[in-house]
Amino acid sequence: MMAKRRLFVAVPIVGATELQQALPGLHGAFSGYRVRWLGADEWHVTLWFIGNIEAGAVDALVHDLSVVAGACDGFEVSITGFGVFGAEAHPRILWAGVEGGEGLLRLQQAVVPWELMIKPFVPHITLGRFGRDHGGEWPAEWWQGNVHRAMDVVRVRCFSLYESELMPGGSVYRRLHDFELRGSLGQ
Repeated sequence: MMAKRRLFVAVPIVGATELQQALPGLHGAFSGYRVRWLGADEWHVTLWFIGNIEAGAVDALVHDLSVVAGACDGFEVSITGFGVFGAEAHPRILWAGVEGGEGLLRLQQAVVPWELMIKPFVPHITLGRFGRDHGGEWPAEWWQGNVHRAMDVVRVRCFSLYESELMPGGSVYRRLHDFELRGSLGQ
């Protein structure tokens, strides 16, 4: 039996200095919560969570993604505001919003096979994952002043194939291959 690899395709977020500067306030606001914070080197916008695939299929996937990259131009994304997945009483994920306009949407649609587009695309950068017994009181005042906070505009020049390894302390991400954007996909 061939080994499986847990993979996803994402846009790495590099140079988000304003988001980085917002972190001390964010960490302070959620200090009463159990949160596993992701480092800036882990920030990305997931285009397609593939899941477990046979290790032997990775080369074909890299080839297909290379073709996509050759047809896409770079673009800019704006990092704007914060949100959570899950209710405020039981948040699971804390994220920063990403607006990428047509460039990001085109890239996501080119990467993901159409028959696998089953959920709406909600571009975001996961900043932290809440523990089950997170405790803490919702930081309403901080949230009100920052939920729509405009931050960085970041140039996207590539997307990447990542491997995600499930560990007791949370997932560990490893970039396997970068795909430089070039060419044109209707831009």
